[in-house]
Formats: sequence, structure tokens, C-alpha cells
Amino acid sequence: MIALQESMMPHADGFFAPFKSGKEISDYFVHRMPYSFFAPLFMARCRTKNGICIRDCGGQVEQDTQLLSNQLILAAENEFYYNNYKTEYDATRFREKDWARSILVVVIELSNGKQVKIINVHGIWNASRMGDDRTVSRSEFIISEVLKDKIPTIVVGDFNLLPSSPSIKIIE
Repeated sequence: MIALQESMMPHADGFFAPFKSGKEISDYFVHRMPYSFFAPLFMARCRTKNGICIRDCGGQVEQDTQLLSNQLILAAENEFYYNNYKTEYDATRFREKDWARSILVVVIELSNGKQVKIINVHGIWNASRMGDDRTVSRSEFIISEVLKDKIPTIVVGDFNLLPSSPSIKIIE
């Protein structure tokens, strides 16, 4: 399996190179990892700040987590746990409020018939990397997803936190 964060998925050809990563990775691995799920946080044509486009994407793109697998994906969800899906990429107050965040949750059937759940996290950004009340409550949300059923679970991703942060201690 390959778990990605900040993966970009264009909605047409002709996009600028940095905004094609998810599609290019899927295309490259399609013969070895034919099962895929993409869980976007937002769709945008450009990143704006104070109403001004500061980074043009070259067209409409979506961004966030993606999972590629050589094993059958039985179920997949994009579970938002901080803010909601947006149709803009407004970075005006990013440092104070971040944007939407979710966990990609898939259940995979292994070749031996057993199931495993994979949770791919792209965590809330904060400058200190030590977290705050938001990251603590979101870590508790992730643990509730792990414990929701009796399927063995692997949690992966970019938590945007240091290993010594209280939020990571909850996950451990």
C-alpha cells in the first residue's frame, strides 16, 4: 500500500506540474496497485490570500489524502473531523484556523481473506508542532475510529505534530 498526503488530483489535462501528483502516482502504479481511494479536502483553481490569487493551479484541482493498494478495497470513507470540504483555497488566516481536515478510512481484504482497516491522517497544522486543544480532540476522534469495530487497524499519515506532543501520545 501507498498512503499519500497533500496529493493533488486535477480535473482536466493541462495543469501545472505540481498539481498533478495524485494522478501521476496512480497512473504509474496502476498495474501493481489497481485499487485506489482519494479523499479530498478542497477544490480550487488557485490559492487566494486576502482575495488575491497568489498561486494559480492551472485549472480546477482537489487536494489531500490518497491510498493505493494491491489488495481489494472493500469500503472507503472520507471522514471530516475539522472544518468541511471547501470549493476554495483561501490561505488568508491559515496560521490561525487552518483549512478542512479529514481522515481517509479504508477496509482492505487481504489475500488470506482477512480484513485490515487503514486510517490515513493529514493533521491540523499549528506553528509549534506541539498541538493544541484542536489536535488533542482530533486525536481522540482518530482513536474512536480505530476502536469503532474489531478490525485490525493501521494508522499512518502526516500529523503535523512532533512525536513528543500530547496529541501523538494519545495516538500511541
